[in-house]
Amino acid sequence: MSVYLLQMTFILIFGFLLKPDKGNDSRKIYCASVFIVLAGIAALRSYSVGVDTAQYYFAYSRSSFAGSRYEIGFIALINFLNSISKNPQLLIGFSSIIINGSVALFIYKSNVNATVAFYLYITLLTYAANLNLMRQALAMAIVLLSLPSLYGHKAIKYVAGCFFASLFHSSAIILIILLPLSYVKPSNKVMFVYLLVAVFLAIFSSSLWSFISSLFGRYAVYSSSRWAGGNYLAAPIMTLMDIILFCLSCYFLNTRKTINKASIESRVLFHGAMLQILFQFLACSVNIFQRLTAFSSILLCSFVAYSLYRINDKYKWLICYALVLITALFFIVIMAYRPQWYGIVPYSFY
Repeated sequence: MSVYLLQMTFILIFGFLLKPDKGNDSRKIYCASVFIVLAGIAALRSYSVGVDTAQYYFAYSRSSFAGSRYEIGFIALINFLNSISKNPQLLIGFSSIIINGSVALFIYKSNVNATVAFYLYITLLTYAANLNLMRQALAMAIVLLSLPSLYGHKAIKYVAGCFFASLFHSSAIILIILLPLSYVKPSNKVMFVYLLVAVFLAIFSSSLWSFISSLFGRYAVYSSSRWAGGNYLAAPIMTLMDIILFCLSCYFLNTRKTINKASIESRVLFHGAMLQILFQFLACSVNIFQRLTAFSSILLCSFVAYSLYRINDKYKWLICYALVLITALFFIVIMAYRPQWYGIVPYSFY
């Protein structure tokens, strides 16, 4: 776990020294430096780091992918990298650069507190998920690169990006929903509707999973596995943490009336954060839905960082310190007592 704690320490100290939110040059240097640290650790990891990493590592060595359950985009990527080198570490290294590069570029271009965004990227377990859910993480990376098109009202380019992302993991197509949601301004009525949807999903999540698994044959294999059951410890804990951070962010924005004059960026981050909570509600009854958070978790991190970016009162540093301590404790407890959830502890180099 020490390697991740060192990453968190670097993000905080370097952010304090460089002050990336004060100028574009310092922000560029900071985001590039954090990217190198995050991508370097991810790229140099062993295939034993990450629950699903081993399957992709050994899949890389197959001579044929005919009949594979992997999407055609991911198969094409493996075939392309195979033409360069037969060493499976190339897949781990290449995917790590693309995934963390897209996160760093997204944070750099967003109007968020960069230090908080990167820190939450680790402590809210998004980085941990990306270390094992390679296909989802690659799809997420493509969507993140497409979001500026959504901000610029270029709907066709964003939809095309989501379809391209679905070639790496078919579930990425669900993020097209951010297109119509980007026109919906946050309000108490909207949050009430989300609450009703969350309750509905929590009650009927098993029925929803049965429908999805019957509609898409590739997911039927999970129906007889542990992923079809509920995660009655992990999902509620993570849901509670997400709800607390989301509510605090809304409070900070609403007290400044920012949430009522939301830009398209803030609307997308708001709805992305709400999707994260909905996916967590689903995961309480059907564990496989936890994997959908690979697409929305970074949006929750960014929404929190967006709200803190706009706090100018005397309690700003107190709030940031509390956020650092609470989320660090959250990360440490899960890594110490439930390392099997993500499989990234202990860390080892390849």
